[in-house]
Amino acid sequence: MLTDDEALAVVLGLLAAERLGMGATVPAGAGARAKIERVRPQALREPLAAMQKTLHFTADAVRWPA
Repeated sequence: MLTDDEALAVVLGLLAAERLGMGATVPAGAGARAKIERVRPQALREPLAAMQKTLHFTADAVRWPA
């Protein structure tokens, strides 16, 4: 099982991948995030919901190797 901090980190990474449109990771990421949301403890419900509502990512901040 993941600690609360690990679960938040995983969800943050999945949200970033989804919102930056990182190809094939989007469908898999949505499924993984849904699984985490189904089993998350009550203490993580508010922080995860807040992250999903407020985080925005810009593609300009990501530098892909050439």
